[in-house]
Amino acid sequence: MKAERKGADLVLVADAFNEQVVLAAAMVSDAFRAIAVRHPPDVFHVPQHRTAWSAIREAARLGLKPDPATLSRLSSGGVDVAYLSEMLAGRPDVPAEANLQAAVAGLLWDHHRHSLLTGPVNALLEGILKGDVPETLEAKAKAISESFRGWGTREYLYDSGLLADEMADDLRRRMRGEHVYPFGLPGLDYYDLAPGQDPSTARRRILPGAAPGRVTIVTGSTGCGKSTFIARLVLGLARQKRRTLYGSFEKTGKMTLELLACMSLGWSRSELMEGKNLDEEKIQTIRRRALEIGKYVEFMGNPFRRRSGEKLSNLRNLDQVAGYIADRAPDVFVADLFERLLVSDEPSEEKAALFRLQGMAEELKIHAILAAQQRKDIAQRPDKHPTEEGIKGSGAWGEIADNTFGIYRQYQWKPVPDNTLEADILKQRDGRGMLAVEFDWDADRGMLSGGRSIEYERPGSANPNSFDAKLREPKRKSA
Repeated sequence: MKAERKGADLVLVADAFNEQVVLAAAMVSDAFRAIAVRHPPDVFHVPQHRTAWSAIREAARLGLKPDPATLSRLSSGGVDVAYLSEMLAGRPDVPAEANLQAAVAGLLWDHHRHSLLTGPVNALLEGILKGDVPETLEAKAKAISESFRGWGTREYLYDSGLLADEMADDLRRRMRGEHVYPFGLPGLDYYDLAPGQDPSTARRRILPGAAPGRVTIVTGSTGCGKSTFIARLVLGLARQKRRTLYGSFEKTGKMTLELLACMSLGWSRSELMEGKNLDEEKIQTIRRRALEIGKYVEFMGNPFRRRSGEKLSNLRNLDQVAGYIADRAPDVFVADLFERLLVSDEPSEEKAALFRLQGMAEELKIHAILAAQQRKDIAQRPDKHPTEEGIKGSGAWGEIADNTFGIYRQYQWKPVPDNTLEADILKQRDGRGMLAVEFDWDADRGMLSGGRSIEYERPGSANPNSFDAKLREPKRKSA
């Protein structure tokens, strides 16, 4: 990259070599996703390279091979197929690791020089031309020196022009209906979807849904059905061919896969656990269904606390999880329960871990679904419905969540039939929160159907004369 002086202006001329090496490597390497998610498009300064890199990152998110034709389609024709094909013809092989690292380092150094010239150097020159006092010029000169320190970590200073372009691309995807990511549970995704109704004609309840880079929290009391609700979401995502890495930290991966297959077939879980009415044909049926689900759902156990003497920390554990995610490149990561990943539940350390998880979701372009317990004092609360404030642990749970779903079953607290499950939408960062949906519920089969909007009343706002209020519960009625 060269800087030319024209009058009082610095004109930057980008050196395309390092950018071409990194672009070509990303297109031919099986591990291109790890390169793509690590560096934003801002580090490229040739406009066409920025467009191509944005398309490569989108291909990584979708699990597509980033060939020139695919990148052209993902960029709505913004990428020149002939240019990329010529670039690949000159660099058809994956470069040696040392060569690739050198190219990436050169890319970041070029980006930092751009930031240096357009930032503190430009400010110093403007100050000299304006006649700033010596003390001000000295401070600006020191800023140049300071800018050289840690330059390799400065890639997250975003270019406003590029952000505007990406925003416009997002709006075009929304216009085409591509910026919505359903969970695959119709009663949750849509308002009161009638049987047989085309979902495209229904109003969406959850927006944008299970989108990349975002976090959904599912919370409730012990035994309320959190894990079953999450399993239903995972099945819905698998039907959309979205891949999930399922952190089975409370149950084993084998038990979770059995749960998913059983629910998918609509079989009785209690009969399966007791071995009733089983024969070899049924065993092969559930095995085949498990294999079908396994095409889109992979499992990881809890790799921590396996050996005595291990030096563990919350952030070290999450870095290890990030490695698993990078290796498998899923669309969705589930942690059930997230607290099982933590060495320390000190509020400050849990908060740091939650923010790290949020950063992982953004960096790796995954949607994270975390199961969280409500505090044990829920049994003493007048209102037994889950709340954001009632989540066990740090207040950061409410800060990182893009969606928070609270799961409630009346059967846990009242002498009523166990045939309904309520999902309270406690938070939507980009949509309406404080909503409630009531599902028909078959506990033995883990079946959720229907999905009726019911009135959501904040704790303490119930009608004091209602029947539920006499049971110290807020009023809930069909909307």
